[in-house]
Amino acid sequence: MKTTRQRFYILLIAILAAILPLQAITVDEVPNVHVADRTQYVSNPSNVLSPAAVSRLNSAIGSLWDNTSAELVVVAVDQVDDSMTPDEFATRLFEKWKIGKKDNDNGVLVLLSRDDHKVIIRTGYGVEGVLPDIIAGRIIRNEMLPYYREDNYDEGTIAGISTIIGALSDPNVAEELKSKYANDSRRADDDLSGTEFFNLFLGFAAVVGVAMLILVMYAISSSRRLDDVQRYRSLDQYRTLVLFATFLSLGMALPAFLLLAWKMKRVRRHKRNCPHCGTQMELIDEEHDNDFLTPAQDTEERLNSIDYDVWHCPKCYQTEILPYINRQTNYTVCDRCGARAMSLVDRRTLRQPTVRTEGEGVDIYMCKNCGNQHNKRFRIAKKPDPAAATVAGSILGSTLGGHGGGGGFSGGSFGGGMTGGGGASGSW
Repeated sequence: MKTTRQRFYILLIAILAAILPLQAITVDEVPNVHVADRTQYVSNPSNVLSPAAVSRLNSAIGSLWDNTSAELVVVAVDQVDDSMTPDEFATRLFEKWKIGKKDNDNGVLVLLSRDDHKVIIRTGYGVEGVLPDIIAGRIIRNEMLPYYREDNYDEGTIAGISTIIGALSDPNVAEELKSKYANDSRRADDDLSGTEFFNLFLGFAAVVGVAMLILVMYAISSSRRLDDVQRYRSLDQYRTLVLFATFLSLGMALPAFLLLAWKMKRVRRHKRNCPHCGTQMELIDEEHDNDFLTPAQDTEERLNSIDYDVWHCPKCYQTEILPYINRQTNYTVCDRCGARAMSLVDRRTLRQPTVRTEGEGVDIYMCKNCGNQHNKRFRIAKKPDPAAATVAGSILGSTLGGHGGGGGFSGGSFGGGMTGGGGASGSW
């Protein structure tokens, strides 16, 4: 027998339930659990569904995502915002989350609003042929509503979702639903497809090609007052850059590189008149130009640190020797003989580094023309402290491991799909 006090409490609770507003949720308040954790597909903020049902649904929906790339999502709430109908709420939520892949709109949203006594299946454009409105309505009426009328939201939702998964998993519609984009690829509206990216790259390459051509023309123009050796060196400093741009732009900068190479060759090989008698000079070939070089110059040319062009006047026998430094070699000028023949021949460790002290080493340079030797000392960094590294690793690991919680860095995303409001709804 219930006491008078018990009856009073029951009556009070009934009155409060009748007069107090239900906890309605807005579209913006629905937690997008898949963004926080890519293994979650069921948003259940009001605990309408049990943890066991949510786990079972997540497992089944996850398999569907993996096998078909179709994006199925379940949202279960107490009541939706009364500024719109549950059908409008479902459409708005679908559009906000952009469920489904952008290329074929293969998304499906199932919204359960318990206190509105409403369930909605909302489909993307690409699913309307696989899951037409009539089939969606049948799934609601036959699979879900019988359980919902008995307040069994777990079984009703599982039954409906299982039937939807069966329809979307049909091998006959696999090609229709399969997207070229991977799941959780975080492809935003302004992301580029392969064709768009290629077209953008072609535009970039064309800009690089034009920029290099302008640069080369400027270099040629600005160096015209220099003598031939200085002008060649000035142009040579652009060669590596323009060559790199040619490869980067898939050949778009090739005209700039060819123009630069042509001009550099012309600077070195153009006709010259003897400064003494005015007669046209002759360029001595590589086989015989060494006869006109000093021993140091001969060594430099043999090492390819400097390439000498020897011009000879056949009338007055005036000779001009023009040096062209090869920037691709590592030779430097010897401070004793002046030849560009000094290079690193050995590196030695004088004192090994420890955890507490730096080490010391020496680079030994030698001139291949006169044998002059030059030593250059350098410091060797301390050895890393294993204990400090362990502590740092622990700190970093704990920082990364504790970041975010509940899924950490495993957040997912939807693919940018759209809906035309297809699907069905039902009430109980």
